[in-house]
Amino acid sequence: MHFTSDFNRDSLPFLDVELSRWTDGSLETKIYRKPTATNSFLNWSSHHPIPLKKGIPVGQYLRIRRNCTDERTFRIQARDLRQRFREKGYPDAVLRRAFKRACESNRTDLLHPNDKKDLKSGEIRLVGNFDVAAREVRDILAKHWDILRMDSDINKVISEIPQITYRRGRNIKDQIVRSHFTESNTSNWLQGLKGFFRCGRCIFCRYMSQGRQFKSSSWDKTYQIKQFINCQSKGVIYKVTCSCQMEYVGMTTHELRKRVGEHLGAIRHKRMTSLAQHINNIHGGDLSGLQFMGIDLICPPKRGGLSQTLRKKKEALKKLSNNNDIVIRSADKGGGIVIQNKDDYIKEAHRILKDKSYYEPLPYNPLAEDINELRTQS
Repeated sequence: MHFTSDFNRDSLPFLDVELSRWTDGSLETKIYRKPTATNSFLNWSSHHPIPLKKGIPVGQYLRIRRNCTDERTFRIQARDLRQRFREKGYPDAVLRRAFKRACESNRTDLLHPNDKKDLKSGEIRLVGNFDVAAREVRDILAKHWDILRMDSDINKVISEIPQITYRRGRNIKDQIVRSHFTESNTSNWLQGLKGFFRCGRCIFCRYMSQGRQFKSSSWDKTYQIKQFINCQSKGVIYKVTCSCQMEYVGMTTHELRKRVGEHLGAIRHKRMTSLAQHINNIHGGDLSGLQFMGIDLICPPKRGGLSQTLRKKKEALKKLSNNNDIVIRSADKGGGIVIQNKDDYIKEAHRILKDKSYYEPLPYNPLAEDINELRTQS
C-alpha cells in the first residue's frame, strides 16, 4: 500500500472535489481528477441497454453541475467531459441533450437528494437476465399488462406499467474464470476404493479398525462406507468403540490421526472429556480395546466454514432416511419431495388400486405367458 500527501495553501483535493480559496476569502469547488486517471466510461458500442448508455452522460453532466460553484469552471469541465465521451463513441445528439439538461437544472436543487417516488407497498417487479430476448419479453408484458390489471387482487401489487429489473447475464469471463482454486482430478487406483483403511505410516494405525462397512448399535443396522477414508483424511465423522461395545461418535475438520492423538492424550492426562472419563472410570485407562473408525466424510465448502451446518444436515437426512414410519418419494410434478406417513401412503395406494374406473383386477398373471415365451425363444 502506498500513501501520498499533498500540501497547498490555496487548494485541497478531497475525493472527487477540489476546494480552492480565492484572494477575497471565498471558496470554490470543482471536479477533481487525478493526473493518472484514465477514460473508463462505458463504450457506446457495448451491448448494454440504450437507456442505460444514455443515462451515463446525464449523470456525469449533473455531477459537474452540482460540484462546480462557478459557471465558467462548469463549462470548461463540461467541454473536457464531452471530449472523453466522444473518444468512447457517444453520439453528439446524446451529449447535447445531457448538457442541456444540466444547464437547465438548478444547482441548489441538485445539492439536495431527490425524494423517492411513492411506490406501492410490496410492489412486484420482474427480474430477468438482459439478453437478446429481453426486448421481446418487455413487449409481450406491455401488450398484455392490462389483462393482469383487470384482476382486483393482482392490481394491488403491480404498477401501472411493467416494472422490469435486468441483471447481467453470464458472459465468457464467468464461464472460463473461477474465483477459487479448483483441484485437478487426476485418476488413480484409489478412486473406486470405498471404506476405511490405515495409512500405514502413523503411530495411530494400531488404534484404527479397517472395514468397508460399520454397524450402529443405536439403530442395530449395518451401513456401507461410501467414500475412501484413512488416517490422513480431513472432515471425518468417526466412531469410537471400546471393549464394552459402548460407542462414541465425533467429527473433526483436521486429519483423523490428529484427532485420535488428542483423544489418547485426554485419556492419559485424565482430562474431563466424555470419552476420557469413560475409559478412565470404567476401564481404568486401558487403551487396548479402543478402536477408531472413519464412517463418513464432510467435504468442506470451497470458501471454507459451515462444516457444523453440513454435519447437522447430514445427520437430519440420515435420520429421515432411517425412519420406517414415513415414506419419502419424488413428487409427480415440479421436482419436489413428498414426505408422507407410511400407513396413509399404503391406504391411499389401496384406494387408488380399488378404483375400477382406472384399474381392473385380472384373474391370472399375464406376465407368466410372456416369461415362458421368452424362455422358449432363448
